[in-house]
Amino acid sequence: MKRLFLIILSLFSFGLANAQTISNVRSTFSCPGEMTINYDLYIDGNASTTNVTVSYRTDNGQTCRPCTTVTGDLYNQSSGSDKSVIWNLKANGFSAGFFMFKVEASPECVMINGACWATRNMDAPGTFAKNPEDAGMLYQWDSKVGWSSKDPRISTDSSAWNYYWRSYATTAWQTTNNICPAGYRVPTLVELQKLLDTENVTCEWIIQNGLTGRKFTDKATGNVLFLPAAGNRNGSGGTLYNTGTNGYYWSSTEHFSAGYAYSLNFSDDSVGYYNPSHAIAFSIRAVVE
Repeated sequence: MKRLFLIILSLFSFGLANAQTISNVRSTFSCPGEMTINYDLYIDGNASTTNVTVSYRTDNGQTCRPCTTVTGDLYNQSSGSDKSVIWNLKANGFSAGFFMFKVEASPECVMINGACWATRNMDAPGTFAKNPEDAGMLYQWDSKVGWSSKDPRISTDSSAWNYYWRSYATTAWQTTNNICPAGYRVPTLVELQKLLDTENVTCEWIIQNGLTGRKFTDKATGNVLFLPAAGNRNGSGGTLYNTGTNGYYWSSTEHFSAGYAYSLNFSDDSVGYYNPSHAIAFSIRAVVE
């Protein structure tokens, strides 16, 4: 006789400020060891898309734990109904049981002049900084090694500073060196140029929550993107310069001169595009792929 496992579920949604609401959460036991969870998403505010996470709590526990090995409608989600994710229970050590699920949305992306930008700088590889004003980490061009934006200088892999980093020409920031989370990448020069399209975007130097930077506003939608002035680490020795006074953001586009690439640079009185050495460490603001 085959043994049937019955999974009884209690589910709840989670809404955020900025009017991102997940509702109508429901689930079905799709096949042994898998659960399909459906939800509706509504976004109203500065964010154009959001990332979704799913966590679980057993009936005897008080702590939510992340559902690992989850696939489906998770990244860069816009408003819509009947979205679906599949959780592999076995990845969390279950074949059956009683669970409560929490489905959460967080603002990760804002549309500015046709490009969807992450709302925060890159921190360590694969992670965003905690707040839009946070500097995150600094990266040499086409490198997977992050460097601290404050002293002392430390790296994410404990390596020493490499003055000769990428002194030769390549065609673009390599996919194998993408330090952005799933669904994101380093922007191209064209995407950075969209921020200074004065017909569609306004740009101003501001202080946001006590930190200086540039605010870019989409004229058509009112969507806002803030880039902090995190400074840079120079190529010769990795010394930190211009924190709070200048912002430097890499593109993925190689300059025609070997060892150089394009970047967005700004201060309180200027903003433009330059072609600095690969060895200098700049901020990264990711875009949706």
